Amino acid sequence: MAALLNFTERVRSVIVITERTGRSVQYNFVEYRGVRFAILLGTARQQWRVAIYPVPNQLPEERTVFGTRQEAVTTARSMIDARLKKLSLANRTGRSEDNG
Repeated sequence: MAALLNFTERVRSVIVITERTGRSVQYNFVEYRGVRFAILLGTARQQWRVAIYPVPNQLPEERTVFGTRQEAVTTARSMIDARLKKLSLANRTGRSEDNG
């Protein structure tokens, strides 16, 4: 048990795998209204993975989109708009927004 605790104290970085693929993935980030997002090619034809990063250095909010790449971009922008609207409403009412 002591060895395990010693190991976890030494490890400082974490790798998160959100989906198993046999390919390496390169993120090409785009910014919309101050929020970064990426459109990733899915595992099937006409399937895209949208990932928005509203908070830097945290896990993204992700969604799978079936259709064209432009539909995936539209979905990402819609997700960002909804998140910003939720933050704006929370700020006006004096509530703190949860991390989800």
